[in-house]
Amino acid sequence: MKRIAVIGLAVILILIPVMAVNCDSNGDNGNSGDSGAIKNVIRDMWNAFNEGNYEQCLTYCTNYGDADEEIAEMTAMKAFTGNVTVESIEIINIGGSTAVAYVTLQIADQTDTDVVKLDKIDGSWKYDVEYDGSESGYASKDERKTEKQKVQKAVEELMEDNGLSVIPNPVSSATATNNMGAFPDTTSDDDTNGDKMTDPMGNAYTIATGNDLPGYVLCGHDNYGDNSTLQGYNYLSENMRYTTYYYTIDSDGTVHQFIDAAKTSGELN
Repeated sequence: MKRIAVIGLAVILILIPVMAVNCDSNGDNGNSGDSGAIKNVIRDMWNAFNEGNYEQCLTYCTNYGDADEEIAEMTAMKAFTGNVTVESIEIINIGGSTAVAYVTLQIADQTDTDVVKLDKIDGSWKYDVEYDGSESGYASKDERKTEKQKVQKAVEELMEDNGLSVIPNPVSSATATNNMGAFPDTTSDDDTNGDKMTDPMGNAYTIATGNDLPGYVLCGHDNYGDNSTLQGYNYLSENMRYTTYYYTIDSDGTVHQFIDAAKTSGELN
């Protein structure tokens, strides 16, 4: 069964993931014209579906099989689910002739999130029917939000444990990082910066003249003033040492999430 029909018949299959998002968010890398065209294709495709104009619906698509089979599947889907509402669209990335987006659909009073792909063919964007998101490299919106929440909570715990009202020396915001062993602060010490003088128990660190490690990090944090290179504590599980998404941080501890280190798509909401 092709993707366009699977999306709508998800209700029958206990709603497999469809597509979620802030309609004002935009990762179009400056391609504002393409961004608008992509959103229009997605909306126009589902408008045609809602109107029962399935042949028109297919003109917005690519990589589908037999047109008559697709139309038959859409007809059955419409009879079961009724209209489909596009709640919102978030462009994740536009690169050359390929675009990736999160789209929120409401089908039979239920919504969910998935990654969708569009291809630019002869100057027009087409919805890739066969694409199932499994090789997108992007987590679902819910998974992405959960990862950010975990990073934010870990930062807050680190600050509380170490008596920090601010992050003394936040990593550079010029690029984002997914290395939680070097986030959010790698330079605080007991000498040059003077921002890491004692551990949570009140023991003095010996960083500049000894073996204690500088910084306040989420994985492998040295929170013992024992003149040892032993990395004492993980605020995130070891399997999150390298996160799927990339982060920067404000001095007050607020984290910001991005698709990549270069922040090419802008901050994710």
